[in-house]
Amino acid sequence: MKDQGPSVGIKQEIIVNLTTNLTRVGYFATREVVTFNAKVLGEHYFFIQEERTPILVYTERGDLTLGFKVGQFVDVFGEGYAGGSVPMVDPLVIKLYGAGALPKPIKNPLLLPNRGLVEGRWVELEGIVQSVGHAGELRLMTIGGNVLVLGALPPPNTERLVDAFVCVRGVLTWEITNGPVLLLPSPVFLNVVEEAPVDRGLSLCKL
Repeated sequence: MKDQGPSVGIKQEIIVNLTTNLTRVGYFATREVVTFNAKVLGEHYFFIQEERTPILVYTERGDLTLGFKVGQFVDVFGEGYAGGSVPMVDPLVIKLYGAGALPKPIKNPLLLPNRGLVEGRWVELEGIVQSVGHAGELRLMTIGGNVLVLGALPPPNTERLVDAFVCVRGVLTWEITNGPVLLLPSPVFLNVVEEAPVDRGLSLCKL
């Protein structure tokens, strides 16, 4: 089934939600791995994570985040803020440190009792694709509930993903809709575990 896309029920003020009620904690430096660096619904998001702590790197200077890839270690220096759904830094400098390794994903995060434990973190979800939106976004039914998958577009044959059993990895957030959203950084983090069943229809062959 072709979906109408994320316009219904979607709040496009993700940055507003992520950055409200913030308290300045001063300047600090950190070295973490990039988990997401792409545009979603017209806004750019840059997430980094060190072990268990995710950070939203928020800047209006696109040149600061340009070219950094998921899985790379970066050194970030800037002004830190706390009090939002995830810690945030307004960077002055972002430098590439080198190749890194993504954190171990949290599996079945929707089964955890407190979503604060997984907000903004690198996770892994398995489920059946229920529908595909006009921009390639997926609605996924998992063991813990339904998830909207946004971010990097899947392959051109996205329609064939409907009813397929897939495994996806990305950054999980509740700050875009009134439900969970997985930010998919690249199609390589979407794996088809079991293809959708083929409906061959009624056979008219007479033997």
